[in-house]
Amino acid sequence: PPPPPPPPISSIAEMTANWAGMFVPSPSFGGVVGLRAHSKAIIGSTYKFHYPTMQLQGTSIPDGTYAMHGGCGNTNGVKGCSTFCQNLGLTITAGWTIPCGTGYPSGINAVVADGSPSRTDTCMYRNTDVAAGTGYVRYNQAATCGNSMSNCVCDV
Repeated sequence: PPPPPPPPISSIAEMTANWAGMFVPSPSFGGVVGLRAHSKAIIGSTYKFHYPTMQLQGTSIPDGTYAMHGGCGNTNGVKGCSTFCQNLGLTITAGWTIPCGTGYPSGINAVVADGSPSRTDTCMYRNTDVAAGTGYVRYNQAATCGNSMSNCVCDV
């Protein structure tokens, strides 16, 4: 059987390594009902989330947990990272960009499976940053996601 989902948390400080702690935004922005990261670093008033994931509900793609396409820091990457930050009550760091690269670290498939190991297209990007749950596009599988979001950096 799949592992149980992590317990919901209400503090960024509680987000732990290996996607273990899921932050539940309140209110939700853009159809996001859960946020996780492989790891995080705190530098002053800046948070750097490595390999973030978003759990979506009622959006333009099927409900579920998704890895994120970062687009080498292109507009789709910026809109996805911005949505991640907004759900934490933060803002994307001005000038945020990331290098190109492929896939998320091992262990991601269990995170995005949502109890269905046969689920495909578990990576996504967002082409808008409006409050409605629109603009999400499925983009390959998490483990092989092209130009994956290796980090998302947010400011207080």
